[in-house]
Amino acid sequence: MQNKEKIERCKLSLTGLSIGDALGDSFFAYIRTMEDQVSQKSLPRAPWYFTDDTIMSFSVVKILEQKGEICQDELVQMFAKNYLRDPRRGYGATAGRILKEIARGVPWQKISQEVFSGMGSMGNGAAMRAAPTLAFFFISYAETLSI
Repeated sequence: MQNKEKIERCKLSLTGLSIGDALGDSFFAYIRTMEDQVSQKSLPRAPWYFTDDTIMSFSVVKILEQKGEICQDELVQMFAKNYLRDPRRGYGATAGRILKEIARGVPWQKISQEVFSGMGSMGNGAAMRAAPTLAFFFISYAETLSI
């Protein structure tokens, strides 16, 4: 399969993820408002804003498009650069601190070991970044299930 087809699948995945991210983020409101919307099966009012999870997923797709694989050092630099461009997208305090340190030149391997006892992220954003990665490397259902 050609790289162009793989990237198109990644972009389709990213489109769905970004819409879901923005919809989900729009529910961070008063509990009563959320309950009303759900019970009435109505969507939150526009505009919907995507979060850091979409920005970071976009970075994954960009690296896959440029390199054809995940290049950790370059991906982390892109994460940090995009954080500095728009730090108010919902990054957690720890993620923000890590990305600022990386942008200042601290190796990501060092700074990531200093939080959460070296266990990595405690959020759910990695699940969003997994989808475009799978879309890129997917060959067939049978092969995916056999891995």
